[in-house]
This record gives sequence, structure tokens and C-alpha cells, in this order.
Amino acid sequence: MTKNKLLSCVIGVIILSLLVGAYFYQRNKVAVHQQAERLFVQMLQVEIERKERNLNLFHLFSESSSDTLPLKICIITEEGKKEYEVDSLKSKKNISQNLRNRSIHSILCEKSHLLPDSLNEHWQSMLKKDHIDTESTIHVRMENLQGKIISSSSHDGVWDTSSGIITSYIGNRCEIEVIGLLAFSWKTILWYHWQPFGWIVICLLLMLLFICFYYKKVNRPPELKEVPYEVVVEKEVVVEKEVIREIIVEKETSPEKKAPLIKQICKVEGQLYGLRYGVVFDAQNRVLNCNGKKMSLSPQQCQILKLFLDAPDYTVTDEDIIKFIWKGQSNVQINTFCSAGNKLGKRLEQAGCGVCFRRFGSDRYRMLFIDDLVDNDLT
Repeated sequence: MTKNKLLSCVIGVIILSLLVGAYFYQRNKVAVHQQAERLFVQMLQVEIERKERNLNLFHLFSESSSDTLPLKICIITEEGKKEYEVDSLKSKKNISQNLRNRSIHSILCEKSHLLPDSLNEHWQSMLKKDHIDTESTIHVRMENLQGKIISSSSHDGVWDTSSGIITSYIGNRCEIEVIGLLAFSWKTILWYHWQPFGWIVICLLLMLLFICFYYKKVNRPPELKEVPYEVVVEKEVVVEKEVIREIIVEKETSPEKKAPLIKQICKVEGQLYGLRYGVVFDAQNRVLNCNGKKMSLSPQQCQILKLFLDAPDYTVTDEDIIKFIWKGQSNVQINTFCSAGNKLGKRLEQAGCGVCFRRFGSDRYRMLFIDDLVDNDLT
């Protein structure tokens, strides 16, 4: 499992949690608005009943469907008989669905006007009892028989209507319009029903812990296993070691293709390569052990040295060099290897085991030990 896959899994889990959280947030927002609307109507009904008790008026508690109520009201005034048409939508939002009660409400509100400040204070107390912490304001608009509108408000400032608007009507003509405005905060919506968000956070943390645990388990380095013994026989010499490679390259007879004699026995125990003069190359830890001293190698230098040590005759083609060292990048030329090879040779020379890389043929490089080159030139 790569780091990119790990990052993709973490981002996916977080996005999924945000989507689920957004769903419950919207559901809470609707629930808070519905509860505030129910309390708003209840507050108006309580206020009207209080006015009825103060004026000793008779109130009918039986309700009927809004579809059976007449949409035309006939009222006799000093000026004569007048008909008023009632909007059907307003009639459905009236706090009472009884025509007699609506008439009583009209008389009550005409004798004793509704006070927005008192209504808002009562509504706020009901909201707090129901654990809804929000700011609110109330507007009251009343239309008399002559069509004149009288308006009053519990707050004269500019109010943001994006959180919620609640509208109810009072009277037989629905002539009294009471508007409640709310300003919810995100904390109010979250804490109104917080259990789903708590479970979302718990599930998110558990999934992230599971992904991290799985990533560590998959990418755990493999355990070292015991390497079986091998018996290698070459040139009437029997050597018993864990892994032994003996490479002999005969001298070429052609002077144009003259290659020095290289005879090097490399002992490989897991990731350890025995070089010359007590120098041991630890490929796993990327260090050179030189008589007790350690010299570090860069990741690229470690890859180059291991590639040539594992290759037959220490010879590697240009194609394999680009493939294993630069992962087959199309913009890398083989000339880039010359600089990297020279740096590796200087580093090995500091450890007392100098090597160089020579062109062998037209499409490959060979790693040569410097002392072999000197001995071969002398012969």
C-alpha cells in the first residue's frame, strides 16, 4: 500500500463523513425551524386565551377543517354591510379553524392590541425551555375595516431573513399578521440533536485508526529468513558458504577488446556484499563497513553498486541502468550515469576499495576494480 493510496483513503473517509454530517445538519435545521414554528403558534394561542380571560369572553374549543370555512366574510358596520374576501393560504395559517373563535379574536385584538415586545419575550422563554438558543424578533401588522395598515415591531434594525421566517394570522378576515424572525447559529443546530454528529466523529476516528494500522501492517518490512547452505564447485575448488559467487573473466586476446583480469569472490549474506580489503557493503542500510568504520551511501549510489554486483561479469546494459536506477524515465540519457558513476567511485575510493565504470561494447558498462586495472596494465 503506497502513501498515495493511504492519502486517498483518508481523504475519501473525511469527505464521506462531511457528506453524512451535512445531511444530519440540514435535518436538524428543518427540525429546529418546525419546533420554533410550533412554539410560535402555541405562544399566540396562549396570549389570545389570556386576553379572553381578562375580558371574560366565551371561547369555543372545537375546531373544524380550514376547507369548510367560508372565504367570504360579511360584516355589518356603521357604514353598512361589507363583504371581505379571505385568502385561502392565510386561512390555513390562522391560529384557529373555528369561525366564531376567529370573530372573538378580531374583537380582542381590536380592544387590546398585541404587543410585539411582550410576544417576543414569551416566545424566547419557550424556545429556551426547549433548548433552542437563538435570537428572534416579531412584527405585527394589523389591517382595520377601512384597509389602513398599522404595523409595529419588537426590533427596528435590519434583520437577516435567511435563518427562518414564521408567519401566522389572527381574526376572521386574517387581518392580523404576526411574523416571527429567527437567527440560528450553527452551534444551535448542532446541539439541538447532537448524537448523530458524535457518532460520525467516533466512526471517523475509528476508520482513520484502522487505515493507519492496515498501512503499517502491509508495509511492515519482511522478516529475515535463514538462507540454506549451498555448495559451489568451480575450478576444482569446493567452498561451503551461505551464498558464494565466484566470477572469473579471462583476458581477451584481441588488443582492441582488451579487458583486465577480474577475479573477485563476493560473499552475500542477505543484503551484505564482501568487497576487497575488508570492505563490506550493507545494501539494506546503505553503508560501507571499512574495518569497523561506517560510510553512508546515497540511495542512488546504493542502487548502482547493488545493480552491478548482482550482474554477470559486473556488466549492465544501458537499458537496464535507466530502467532500474531512473525507473525508465524518458528524459534521462545514459550520459547521466557517467556523473553518478564517478561520484560512486570516489566514495568507494575513500573506503579503500576504488572502482571505475568503463564502456564495454556499444551498449553497456562494466564495473572494474582499480587495483585490477593496475595489475593488468603491468602485465
